Amino acid sequence: VRDAIGFSLGITSIFIWIGAQLPQFISNYRNKSAEALSIFFLLEWFSGDTLNLLGCLVQGEQLPTTTILAMYFVLSDVFMLLQY
Repeated sequence: VRDAIGFSLGITSIFIWIGAQLPQFISNYRNKSAEALSIFFLLEWFSGDTLNLLGCLVQGEQLPTTTILAMYFVLSDVFMLLQY
């Protein structure tokens, strides 16, 4: 039961994060620019998310949703950097 609750919360977190970042992606696409975002901010964000993912992979005892969310963060950072 505890694992099922943790997994459900993780899946919910994934969808909330997708929903939270989607408006920024759409705005960047429509404006054909991510100029409002600092490249240094994006690089720090990417670095932090990459280290988080590496921590999940090295530790190895995370719920699958924790690693999936960390992978999503890195992927979304890459897309944000590509829009820059």
